[in-house]
Amino acid sequence: MLRGIIVCAWAFATLASAAWAQDWPTESNADFDALLEAARAEGEIVIMGQPSLSEKFAAAFEADTGIKASFIPRGRGAERQRFYREVEADRLTIDVFLSGPTPFSLVEKDQLAPVRDMLLLRDLLAPEAWRGSALKWVDDAERYLPMPSIYAAGGILINTDIIDPASITSWDDLLAERMLDQVVMHNPARPGAGETLAMYLIDVKGEDFVRELLGNDRITLTSDYRQVVDLVARGTNPIALGALLANIQHYEDRGVDNLEIFWTNDVPGYVLGGGAVLAVPAGAPHPKAAAVFANWFLSQNGQEALALTQALPTDREDVDADLWPEYSDPRNRPELLNLYSQSWFFGTRLENRALLEGILAE
Repeated sequence: MLRGIIVCAWAFATLASAAWAQDWPTESNADFDALLEAARAEGEIVIMGQPSLSEKFAAAFEADTGIKASFIPRGRGAERQRFYREVEADRLTIDVFLSGPTPFSLVEKDQLAPVRDMLLLRDLLAPEAWRGSALKWVDDAERYLPMPSIYAAGGILINTDIIDPASITSWDDLLAERMLDQVVMHNPARPGAGETLAMYLIDVKGEDFVRELLGNDRITLTSDYRQVVDLVARGTNPIALGALLANIQHYEDRGVDNLEIFWTNDVPGYVLGGGAVLAVPAGAPHPKAAAVFANWFLSQNGQEALALTQALPTDREDVDADLWPEYSDPRNRPELLNLYSQSWFFGTRLENRALLEGILAE
């Protein structure tokens, strides 16, 4: 059952001293001190990330480091492409890009700076700092794209006033006549949660299952993320596939208590990185400030700022798990497939996307 522990965005904003973990950094060294001094001399940093991070995330970095930070919201369209256009044209205004695994395409072109080489604070790579005894990376070389935050996804969201969770013991149950009319899914023909879920289902349930699920006109498809959860909360379609954490939170924060998300044994789910993969372009206009940001972002303070802003789990062991919903936490669920890994995102995903396109075209 969803817990009523969602952090009210920034009720902490006026209590900054209580919101942040501690003075930063807690331990330094001569190399980092020199880097920080050089970064302050650069004067500023430009950060692009998900709109839900907001200016307050950048303000937290500025408060800890004394470096003026500007935040650019990254959408799914023109804003996102701005970063790639700037990289290709070698006319960068953005120092730090927080997104999914897609910047890996720039590694082979030598257009990303190696983040690992920037990490000067001792605890950032210490095994005891991270779940699983190591910081996760998108790239197999573990140099360019650290992934400090992951969350569980791919579950089934239901309205418990209408649907008994015990009535769905496997995803095959969703194909029953009594179920199909009750299902809403984020449209898998569009990039996003529905497409990702469908490509994962091809892996674990097979093409025939996905063909049967999508090859009928009884389930409701929508490209509006908020509508996915809205239809469940209202009971119009009390079963949702491809619901987003942020939209579930939106309803919980407003007192809706009839939502439950769960996983079945045949489709255990997967983990995503929450748009928190860190990329630093080679030739960033403020390279010292970008390096300081990398050290801050992977520290306790930076990951606490991320969790406070987005209510997403972090792999940092020293960040309070009460800052995110229990159901989104992948802790102790080793069966979850990492869809942000280099092998899946740039291998299996591309193969399954081709299969999905064929299914949708039928």
